[in-house]
Amino acid sequence: MKHLKAPMKHLKALLSLICMLAMILCSFAACKPSAKENPSNSESEAATEAITPEETEFDYENGDRLDPTLDFANEQFSIYTWNTQMITEWVEQETENMSEVEQVLYQHLTGTEDRLNVDFKITTVPGRYNDRLNFVETLESYTLTGLSPDLVCQYSLTSTIAMLKGLYSDLAVSKHIDFDAPWWNDSLVEGNKIKDKLYYITGDITPTVPYNMYGIQFNKELLNAYELESPYQLVRDGNWTYSRMLELIKDTSLNPSTNNQYGGSSENVMYGLVVQKLAVDAFQAGFGVVAVQKNDNGIWNFSRDYTGSKAVDAVDAIRRMVYENTDVFYDMDAKWANKIFIDRHTIFSVDTMYCVESEIEDHGLKVGVVPTPKFDAAQTDYATRLGVTVSVFAVPMETPDYDRSTAVLEAFGSNGYRKVTPVVFEKMFCARYADAPDDAEMFMKIRDCIVYDPGNFHDALSSFSAFRNCVRQNLSWSTYLEQNLTRFANALSEINKMDAEADL
Repeated sequence: MKHLKAPMKHLKALLSLICMLAMILCSFAACKPSAKENPSNSESEAATEAITPEETEFDYENGDRLDPTLDFANEQFSIYTWNTQMITEWVEQETENMSEVEQVLYQHLTGTEDRLNVDFKITTVPGRYNDRLNFVETLESYTLTGLSPDLVCQYSLTSTIAMLKGLYSDLAVSKHIDFDAPWWNDSLVEGNKIKDKLYYITGDITPTVPYNMYGIQFNKELLNAYELESPYQLVRDGNWTYSRMLELIKDTSLNPSTNNQYGGSSENVMYGLVVQKLAVDAFQAGFGVVAVQKNDNGIWNFSRDYTGSKAVDAVDAIRRMVYENTDVFYDMDAKWANKIFIDRHTIFSVDTMYCVESEIEDHGLKVGVVPTPKFDAAQTDYATRLGVTVSVFAVPMETPDYDRSTAVLEAFGSNGYRKVTPVVFEKMFCARYADAPDDAEMFMKIRDCIVYDPGNFHDALSSFSAFRNCVRQNLSWSTYLEQNLTRFANALSEINKMDAEADL
């Protein structure tokens, strides 16, 4: 990829951002583990014998452990990626009117090129849900003709389709990827391994993660007009629950729809909460229901919560909320929810941070954000679900140079954590909420409590859409599970079969 040299960074603004992020991150240390101690090696063992554990912790905020002498002689490095993300991810050319996020994404590429001395060639093809099989077939055709790319960036539900076809290498054995680093999430790495092998990864490497985080957003002006309690302190006290949210919005509706339709901004209607079909996904994670877990032998199974009373209670609660509560507009066809919020006809809405940005930037709304509520106060902590339009990365089995590919992957992750995520964060929140630190704090809370349920990456398991489909059909969870369990079990069997054959 030919490029101009990246312009000088605004050091003062960047340092200010890093300090602010560090302060907020420290306040949520319980939600995200601190950096682990730097493991000793033959070169540093003697030098660290007299150093305290605190002194041996690596400063990930300012660097990474990637070998600084790596140099790949300006070799071409091929990235095969989908081009139907909801947001910009790859910026190959510098232009005069670049946004701050576009500029940092351009530097994300060029800085990695310069650091490792590679020349990126990016091939983009459609890759969302309806294109996922074609995306994999095209990747297979590259492999068969000896033109396998060096790195794959794909729609989340595509990753395991290619994995089950044996197209991806094991990332867990890479000498370059530092899984202790904060840009790689422990729950993703450990929870998604198959027989200690990891075939896909995501995190700070991509800006699609912060944009796809689900949360509860609210119109600050309407919240004040209705004289409702602010949810910020409820979150801090651990009392932001499903029942408390419904108490807040009780009797706030005006002329609610009886046919799940919305006529537009001129309608004399009001709702306390809008829930669109896809946003039901947020409650599965928010209520603490993880679909897939591994037993002590590494075999993948549906969790007891998913097949037991916890999921039954969660689905029943959601069904009551959307079908029996006139304060809630249930957008079962995902047609109206965002428009109702933009038209200022609802106080609360369940949606991703992508929608929050557009509501603030394009429509001038004053928007607050908090995590998805817990099921009850006994639940340990909040949990964030990601929308499925997240990018997931993998290294093809037939890649020309595995070490080079994993070095680029680590460099992308490191730079994403230290440079890209802070700018996305600043663009989405800090610049607009300079006088509202509550929202910056809540954004970080949402980010640090992401749950990487392995079931949500496996298209064949359908656990990523099970709650939304069950609620839309207005079925009890027991009935829905009985209708689909054979199909789900067969999909799990395929994964566990791969587990048994992983060393062949």
